[in-house]
Amino acid sequence: GDLLEVPVEILASIVFFVCLSALFFHVIKVFCSTACESNSGVLWGSIYRWSELCGWARFGALVCSLFLVGALRIAVETQVHSSNDLRLIAPEEAINASVRGRIVSPPELRRVGSEHRTYLQVNLSSIRLNEDWHSASGKISIISNSELAPTYSFGKQIEVDGVLCQPASAISPDFYDRRKHLARRGIYRELQTDDFSKWAVTPESVSLTWSERFRKWGCSTLSLGLPQGDPALELMWAMSLGWRVGLTGESAESFMRSGTMHLFAISGLHVALVTGILMALLRVMRLNRRCSSVIVIPLLWFYAGATGWQPSAVRATLMVSILLSSWVFKRPVNVLNSLGLAAMLILLWDPHQLFRASFQLSFAVVISLALTVPPVAEWLQSVVRSDDYLPQSLWPWWRRCLYKPSCWLVGAFAVSIGAWLSSVPMIAHHFNIFNPVALIINVPVVLCAMPALASCMGSLFFGLWAESVSVVFNNSAWVFMRAMMSLSQWAASLPGAWQYVRSPELWVLFCWYGLFFGMGLRWLFKTPVRRWELFGVGVFAILLIWSWKSDRSEIRMTFLPGGPVIHVEGGDEMLIDCGDKRCAEFVVQRQRHLRGLDSKAECVVTHSVKHHAGGLGALVEMHQLKKVYISRAKSNSSVYKDTINLASKVNIQEVVAGDEIGPWLVLHPSTDDDFPRSSDDALVLKGKFSALKVLLLSDLGNNGRQALVHRQAELESDILVLSMPDRSLPVDPAFLRLILPKVIVVQDCDFPVVERAPKQWLESLRRTGVPVFSVREVGGLRLTIRSTDWRLENAEGVLFSYRN
Repeated sequence: GDLLEVPVEILASIVFFVCLSALFFHVIKVFCSTACESNSGVLWGSIYRWSELCGWARFGALVCSLFLVGALRIAVETQVHSSNDLRLIAPEEAINASVRGRIVSPPELRRVGSEHRTYLQVNLSSIRLNEDWHSASGKISIISNSELAPTYSFGKQIEVDGVLCQPASAISPDFYDRRKHLARRGIYRELQTDDFSKWAVTPESVSLTWSERFRKWGCSTLSLGLPQGDPALELMWAMSLGWRVGLTGESAESFMRSGTMHLFAISGLHVALVTGILMALLRVMRLNRRCSSVIVIPLLWFYAGATGWQPSAVRATLMVSILLSSWVFKRPVNVLNSLGLAAMLILLWDPHQLFRASFQLSFAVVISLALTVPPVAEWLQSVVRSDDYLPQSLWPWWRRCLYKPSCWLVGAFAVSIGAWLSSVPMIAHHFNIFNPVALIINVPVVLCAMPALASCMGSLFFGLWAESVSVVFNNSAWVFMRAMMSLSQWAASLPGAWQYVRSPELWVLFCWYGLFFGMGLRWLFKTPVRRWELFGVGVFAILLIWSWKSDRSEIRMTFLPGGPVIHVEGGDEMLIDCGDKRCAEFVVQRQRHLRGLDSKAECVVTHSVKHHAGGLGALVEMHQLKKVYISRAKSNSSVYKDTINLASKVNIQEVVAGDEIGPWLVLHPSTDDDFPRSSDDALVLKGKFSALKVLLLSDLGNNGRQALVHRQAELESDILVLSMPDRSLPVDPAFLRLILPKVIVVQDCDFPVVERAPKQWLESLRRTGVPVFSVREVGGLRLTIRSTDWRLENAEGVLFSYRN
């Protein structure tokens, strides 16, 4: 990050100096090598050592130069170079604005639940703020709540108004950070439009790019003879044309859980299948490998363009093109050199690719297949072979019949093992899922995907002049796609087939791939390295055990945004409130997935109102709760009645002051309390974790607080957590003197409006000298408790820490 803030001129000078150093070391190495050839004796050893040293220095300089060139490329894209830069003109807070600019990417339609949204990127030419137009430069993302007309296409000039703001940052630790994601693409603002936004496009005629026209025609051709809206048809579009809108719902979820979702991204495996199909057809036509490669390479680039020039498709096509070029120029095929060249060209063109999950997965898997699959396949095939010195003509007839199919199956299984071992850490890191079922299900699903993709290509080939033949191919592709769907659903339903896991640390990834690729390159099998190999494996195992024990000794509380929800980890998992239905389905469920939690949790309902417990029924229906605790105080609210009606599906227990819920002690209400307002009957909990005391006040009303004081409950705590009472005065500084907190966490949110903490009240709390953190202002918070210290952090970093 600091390197990217260096001025471009200075960074370019450093790049030039490092490249010049590499050239200097190369010249010295050539001179020393020449001297070695013409000298012998004592001087020869010295010159040889200098030659080796210059060789390593040249290698280091070249690596540094590549790294610095990428940094220079990113700095040129991200640094401010003009006074008209949008970052200097537009404020950071949201503001009404109108923009003019040129569409630089085809509008992308996405399905969000039952709605459709359109995303497009625009290079700005001017912007209107406060009724005045200003020249502006920069790229923005525009979001429309509906599908745009066909006139809005690549290259058109548009004018639109809406709310200009920064992209949303991560709402809580570990959540997706859209702001950082778009910043890597040079986008620092987005314009949100609604039904009242005014759109204008110039020219107004429909002019689609050839890629958009091909995909539109391809979708229409693949639909011949098939019912519209069929999930299998939409998956056929996704697999053959890169149409991503249909990758939603239960069918996409089963592919994700079974580890076969990669078949619907135009990536390495996809391009390899297309290459294999085309090469097989050309070889049937008696063309040699050189002629076939000359024909296949441009066809692959046409296919990459026809599917929308997706980054993963371009990357895979470049990798395959470099490999096929070896046959064209009659050069030995070196997979690792070809992959290195492809990676270098891709990163020189777009260094941000290095941070994308698809780039990391593609190269990790392909390198694994090149290094580990051949020896594993050879070893497995030796198992099914008979005596190596016995001719096949003397084998039993049944062994001769089964030999080739068994070798093919063993090879396919070796590919599956290699791909799974190389991808499982990355998948856990980026998608928080671990699916061992992918080891066995990938082979049959890929076997179905090959004829499905071949049928789709056949349909597109005959679509222009023989639609009846296309109908036959479409039905064939539909049958194989249905088989893929059935297999993935069956695999995902198996016990232990998949589970959500926490993202592994970066040091775990580096150690894993270091060991994995070290074994693949045979470095770790060399005699001088074996002792260090055992030492490294032992250190890795010790670090894993230490990390696991350290993690289990920590207690974490996450104060989630969107509602007064607290997720407690450590011992038995617990939810304290669950928010409304939307919060429960999206925020709470996502939080549990990110933390790698699949088992049922306990839930404490502090206040039976919609924004505290409206999503309880949704969590029960999703089988995520095993027990619910509620206050014994009765309520007339509909949420309370709905909670009571869930008694047939989940265990519900009533609690009063003096009861214990795990590490928490209930302080309020007592058996004698009966207030007319339900907020005065809200549960108050106090927990002690090591030396830390946490008081959860919920949205307890003024009368409830007075009863708590009169009961002389022990309120002194290190951390006070509270939300806003709906029809009562919030906590005042006098009440805080009874608690003496070191930190105050206010769980407020935008909706409902009564849950917004007034700024004047927050300032009055801060004037007491106690740090006050509003979830609405800083986002979700995570409290990490250790035996020696504790800290409070949000998605940006640590906000407060304290050592016991």
